[in-house]
Formats: sequence, C-alpha cells, structure tokens
Amino acid sequence: MISESLPKVYQKKKWYDNYALFLIKKQEKNKKRKVKKIILSKKDKIIEEKYSLMLERTQELRKNATEAEKKLRNKLLEVFGFNSFIFQKGFLFKKKNFFYIVDFFFTEQNLVLEVDGNYHNDIEQKQKDIKREFTLKEEKGIKILRFSNEQIFSNIDKIIQQIKEKIYIKKSVNKDKKAKCKFCSVVCKNEEKLLNHIKNSHKNKLDS
Repeated sequence: MISESLPKVYQKKKWYDNYALFLIKKQEKNKKRKVKKIILSKKDKIIEEKYSLMLERTQELRKNATEAEKKLRNKLLEVFGFNSFIFQKGFLFKKKNFFYIVDFFFTEQNLVLEVDGNYHNDIEQKQKDIKREFTLKEEKGIKILRFSNEQIFSNIDKIIQQIKEKIYIKKSVNKDKKAKCKFCSVVCKNEEKLLNHIKNSHKNKLDS
C-alpha cells in the first residue's frame, strides 16, 4: 500500500491511499501535457526555420554594420528619436518561402531606407534590387529610398531633408488620395504639388 511508505501517523488511515493515488494520477496527467510536443506540418517547419534564420541574419547585420550605416543610424536617432525606426528589419514572405532584410524601416510611414555599397552597381545586383523593391511594394505597400555610401559621407543633411519630405507627405495624404498639408489647411491634388507647397511655405520647419 502507498501508506506504508508514509509516516506512521498516516499508515492506519485508508482514505489517504485513495487521495494519494488521485494526486499521483493528476501529476502524471500534468507531466504528459507538458511533455506533449506540438506537431508541425512540413510547411510550418520550413517557415519556422526561415524565421529563425532571418532573426540570426538581422542580429549578424546589426553587429557588422558598415561605417555608412552607423553614420546614418546615429543621425536618424539624433533627428527622429529612438522609436522612430528599426535598424535591420526582416520581412518574411510565408507563401513564397523567403525573406528580405532592409537597412532602416520607419514603421508609421511604411518607409524603407537602403544604404548601397559599391557592389550595388553590379548589373546582377541591380536586377535583384529591382525585384526586391517590387516585392516589398506589392506585398507590403512599402516605399523605398536608396542612398549610396558616398551620399551619406558627403552630404548627410541633404539625405535627412529628403527623408523628412517623404515622411511629411506620407502623413499628409488622406483616404481620398488628396494631399493635405501637415502644417496648415492647404489641400493639394497630388503629392508632388504638396511637396512644392511644403518647400515654399514651410521650409523653416523642414530645416528644424
């Protein structure tokens, strides 16, 4: 009996055997629930592997950032703040079973900034970049701004200016596709006219 292995105070109490058995069975059920593994389909396993690989790759890219990326990152932190963008953001495309990692991603504006080294001048790489941009635009609705290393080192303030213009326009476009100025009540027919209006009427706010 179970009670024989218990202290003497319990050994003569038969009810304790039943209660002990109940506790043991309950404990075994809980163990089975914890040990039970979720069986993933072949497709889910591939997606999980891709996702893990994407996270590893983003961490690796952050640790081994280029000098141009570091310079732009520091400037973006200074101008837009810590929570304004994600450095090395991964996008997983489950249906097509691949992922893309972009250099900088402004979440609220759905805007990507890419820093291009010399290898982006290669014809094969240019074709890859075009395909990548098309996929991000079609699947995620993302707009992309590209800057070369030389542009970042030679005139980073001009780059910040372009980013500001893109962000303000993105925020100002309403559901009716009319471009409304973020700084005043002016409504323009398209984004290009809005940009000209902002440059002419609110240049001091863009420079700040």
